[in-house]
Amino acid sequence: MADPRPTILTVHIAPPENTVKLWLQGNLPLTGLRTRNVDAPVINGHPLFVEGISESGFDRNFPRVGVEWTRDIREDYIGHNFRRFKPTDRFRAALHNYTSSLPRESRAAPEAAAEELGEADIVETWLHMVQSEVIIAGFTSGGAGRPTLRILYETVESLMAPMAQDIMEAFPGVKVDIDETHEVNITSNQFASPVWGFEIPVKLRQPRRVFRKKPAHLFPDITGFDIHMEDSRTVFKTRGLFDFDAGHSVVQGESNGQ
Repeated sequence: MADPRPTILTVHIAPPENTVKLWLQGNLPLTGLRTRNVDAPVINGHPLFVEGISESGFDRNFPRVGVEWTRDIREDYIGHNFRRFKPTDRFRAALHNYTSSLPRESRAAPEAAAEELGEADIVETWLHMVQSEVIIAGFTSGGAGRPTLRILYETVESLMAPMAQDIMEAFPGVKVDIDETHEVNITSNQFASPVWGFEIPVKLRQPRRVFRKKPAHLFPDITGFDIHMEDSRTVFKTRGLFDFDAGHSVVQGESNGQ
């Protein structure tokens, strides 16, 4: 049996990890680190756990800077975050722009999900706020590892204010906060030689939207339900609790007790 076509799409204004990583990749070389023989590639993930490649130097793993998305804090607004609509040409154009402009590694859903939503009769969408914590971690090793770390940390830290400003200007609706506490003297002995590192937490707060093609049946394998208790005269009637003038949803099943 073929896999079903994807019909759900999750959208950030700015994908947390890749937005920070791409900014650092473009701006870290402008600091002149290479003129001090510090070649620190920027990678996805924590440097201690993800393999990176340094173009020069005696250690193939370090120095390097990693960007790792570590935590989300989600905030819902019940009653104000859901809508159902028919796709328009403007919506289809926005879907095409989203998939064509955003690299695959920066989004969870494939192009097929956007295609299905554009062709759907009805689309449902939910909106919530999310604060994503991203860690910028730099690590060095070798005989000059400790002084190299100091240079690397001071250089990366000096970029935090410009990075926050640029991201908020490029992505309206995104708020960037640089955490006030930075770990600047992390050590590890899990490699052949000692390594030293720092970690800078960054928080990106923004709306996140989920789109779904409205399914023909909310529960495809269930056409009705019955609520009962074996050997009991108790009867459960659910319709009256939801189907009234206050605008509540109608429950599509009820017990068939008398």
